Amino acid sequence: MTSPQFTAGVSDRFVVEYFGETPNGCCHGNSKDPNALPYIRTPAATMEEISDKLQHHGASQVYSEVRVKDDIADAPRNVRVVLNKKASQARSAREGRGDHACHNLADEVQSVINMAYTDNFVRQVVATAGKVPSVILYTDRQIDEVKGFCFDRNDGSVLGFDKTYNLGAMHVTPSVYKNVSLNRTRTGDPPIFMGPIFIHSHSDTLTYSQFFGHLSALLMGCDFQQLRLGSDEEHAMCKSMQHFFPRAHFLSCARHLKENCAHKIDESMGCASQERRVVMDALFGADGLITCNDVVSFDESTGKIPTSIFRNMK
Repeated sequence: MTSPQFTAGVSDRFVVEYFGETPNGCCHGNSKDPNALPYIRTPAATMEEISDKLQHHGASQVYSEVRVKDDIADAPRNVRVVLNKKASQARSAREGRGDHACHNLADEVQSVINMAYTDNFVRQVVATAGKVPSVILYTDRQIDEVKGFCFDRNDGSVLGFDKTYNLGAMHVTPSVYKNVSLNRTRTGDPPIFMGPIFIHSHSDTLTYSQFFGHLSALLMGCDFQQLRLGSDEEHAMCKSMQHFFPRAHFLSCARHLKENCAHKIDESMGCASQERRVVMDALFGADGLITCNDVVSFDESTGKIPTSIFRNMK
């Protein structure tokens, strides 16, 4: 470039002429399109600004803010710059936690097993041939509260279990108990807390034994005769519970019993028949079989059910 010559005071404008060849831009080295636009590197200061904003905002919002605020030479060329930076930050965060991206089933299994060493909530991962690994989740506080609230037959809480069917591809069997040291303001009843959780793909007795065997070992020093266990009467679950807690008292969920009975009666009598209403009232009504508190009253009410049903059918 040559310096222009001009006379002071004559003109405040001049023309600059460049000599030589204009350098041709080239596409990014990772680009697979030979006709792609030339790659222009985003300044480091702009990338730092993008990185800070991504901590609190989405990629589209960050791109709009930076593009308006910065000079055209410093602004990112498109939103892909911001998206790539966001992906890079997420990858660095996963590596910092020891996590890795899962590309297949083997990666997912390995990732879950690693969580048993890095996550205090994941306590055991059980890998069995031909099955997806099962996962047992709980905290030390949950176990302490189960020991404190559930081992009192008269005033303690029932430790209930109920399998959830519609939570993704896996089954989840959570446990619940009442925190008898607290009372709700409106009702005065103890609140229900979540206990240990079992994530599993199969629902056979052997699979449930992984969970209840683990819980039995954790509660080994407690008096199982003071423990009351509740369930929805699933056969495999009940069989495993009875094996690992043989001295505990087993209860059935009234709501599940009523739903199961109603479904069975609907199949044989129809949902709108008079017989269905009479039978359901004899079992679950105000003076029904479910209100009995001991074996003697239960046997006595059972003998009266046929007479009661016949009398109400007239």
